[in-house]
Amino acid sequence: MFKQVIASVLVSAAAANLVFAQNVCPTTGKPDCPSTLSFTDKISVTETFSIVNYKGDVQPTLIQFLQGVNYNLSDSLDISLTIPVYIEETTELGAIGLDLTWDAFASEKLDLALRVGLDTPMNTVYGASSFDPSLGGAVTVVLPWNSKFIQTVNYEFVTGDAFSLAFGSKVTEDILTMNSSWVHSLSKNLDLGLNVWQNYTVDSDGQQNILVGPDLKWSITDNISLDTSIALPVYQNVTASAEQNYTLTASLGIKF
Repeated sequence: MFKQVIASVLVSAAAANLVFAQNVCPTTGKPDCPSTLSFTDKISVTETFSIVNYKGDVQPTLIQFLQGVNYNLSDSLDISLTIPVYIEETTELGAIGLDLTWDAFASEKLDLALRVGLDTPMNTVYGASSFDPSLGGAVTVVLPWNSKFIQTVNYEFVTGDAFSLAFGSKVTEDILTMNSSWVHSLSKNLDLGLNVWQNYTVDSDGQQNILVGPDLKWSITDNISLDTSIALPVYQNVTASAEQNYTLTASLGIKF
């Protein structure tokens, strides 16, 4: 709007306005955009709390605290480190994860991201006995009426045994996790979603856990967001693990 007013009053400044527009920073919208972002500008952190209530008396409630740090390597490539902490009667670490995400395709209607990961061994109740690689991705489709559909997929190759929060125990089979989400923008800073979480152990006699629930995301500022959700089971077929009553999750994201 400012440039339009100047152009209408001073026609002779049109050339100068053109040069100014070419130098506007695509990320900040300011004319003095640096050629490269600083180190801290490329960092974001996520703190996620999940409370899972299981059926039975052996392990009724388990708290998972995920500390995530993400670094932007380039416009389309991110690397992230996730440190899980589990709290029940004692506090223990889980398998630390290292992920590399590539924004492979982006358009006005469709986004595609691909991910490769590696979980490190951790000799704890909630860890993994060896290195577990994983492959995954996310597809985002823009829908009418300020809404979108997001489908995520992750396949973890369990080389020994690894703890699964969905099943409440360690498993020895590969783990397939999917999340189907419909998200509607209520306002500029508030999104309401509906999620379908699907967890499977990949085996002929594998286990299944499917949960459904709402999700609410509040963009408090441009750099701070709060995401909360509740998941209730609609189908569970577990053999060596525990069924769930519900899962509550709260996630705080901060960009520097």
